[in-house]
Amino acid sequence: MDYDYVIVIDFGGQYAHLITRRIRELGVYTEFLSAENASLEELREAIRGAKGVILSGGPSSVWEGKHDHIASIVVEEAKPTLGICYGHQLLAKVLGGSVGRAYKPEFGPTIVSVKARGDPLFDGIPETIVAWMSHNDVVLQPPQGAVVLATSQGSPVAAFRVGVVYGVQWHPEVVHTMFGLKLIRNWLKLIGVERNWKPEHMVDKLIASIREAVGDGVAVAAVSGGVDSTTASLLAERALGDRLIPVMIDHGLHPAGEPQRSVELLRKIGLEVRVVDASDRFFEALKGLTDPEGKRR
Repeated sequence: MDYDYVIVIDFGGQYAHLITRRIRELGVYTEFLSAENASLEELREAIRGAKGVILSGGPSSVWEGKHDHIASIVVEEAKPTLGICYGHQLLAKVLGGSVGRAYKPEFGPTIVSVKARGDPLFDGIPETIVAWMSHNDVVLQPPQGAVVLATSQGSPVAAFRVGVVYGVQWHPEVVHTMFGLKLIRNWLKLIGVERNWKPEHMVDKLIASIREAVGDGVAVAAVSGGVDSTTASLLAERALGDRLIPVMIDHGLHPAGEPQRSVELLRKIGLEVRVVDASDRFFEALKGLTDPEGKRR
């Protein structure tokens, strides 16, 4: 790549994509990799090329040992790393610390006391903040040589540092955490990453990947009128031209006139959308259903 990038390794946390978004918003390209789907070779290669690595939260317990090998790779490669929630506990365990059940699990807004305000991760962050927690397990004893950076009532090691490895028990990526974006910005600064990336830098790469995937064939784009499908379809149209067929399904449950308005707007940006009226089919399938999950299926 022509610019620095950060890797976010997802352990199934509900906020993992949000971490990626926050860092991109700060001008740093971020790759999102699933711990479940990426091979160890892919992870190691991505980690080696990255300026820094973030380990996300997740529903697992570090007692299960299912992700120790991934955290070990990060430590072996000596990459600047930030562990968040489960990622924080995982790093502490792999580095020799003790993780166990919290005597006071923490969920929601939690008061955190910053103990080492001289550390660059907490530059400009006050001694007491309210942070968003979501955990049953905690780091009970920090790894040997670690500096404890913060504590809370239920987390004796709410944040720590060992060399270039940091861990925080809370979620700095959510708006409920005070100074959360500041903490992420501080981390990007201390790992020396250049904030020179913009989303439009991805356009040429995405267009090329669409052309490679479709080859000489024809592609169908499912369009709803929303931001995601519109962006994807517009990129595909630039890649394929008239070999792209944008299709909107009118299921009959839109607000009145919305499909027509969406089609008009899409045509203004160059997408000639075909509308399929499937309302009778949907109404028939929904007839007599009252269970919301049944309706969704």
